[in-house]
Amino acid sequence: MQSTGTLTVPGTSDVFGPGVTITISKSNQTTPLGTAVVGPDGKWVFSKRGLTFVTGETLTIVSSSGGKLNNVPVLISTR
Repeated sequence: MQSTGTLTVPGTSDVFGPGVTITISKSNQTTPLGTAVVGPDGKWVFSKRGLTFVTGETLTIVSSSGGKLNNVPVLISTR
C-alpha cells in the first residue's frame, strides 16, 4: 500500500544547543528528506508535505552531534 501526505516527526535530543540539527532520510535512500533544528530545550520537530511512503518503509534519523537511529517505523494514519 502506498500513501501520500504530511510526515511529522517530533523528538528530543540529549545534546542540544546552537548549531545542533537532526537529518531525516528514508532508510532506503541516501538523499535526506530534510532537517530540523534542535531547540534550547532539546526538542525538535520535522514536518514535510507531499511525501509518499510504501507500507514497511522506515526512517533514518541522524543528529549532527553524532547520534543515529536506524529503521524507525513510519505510522501512516488518516485524519
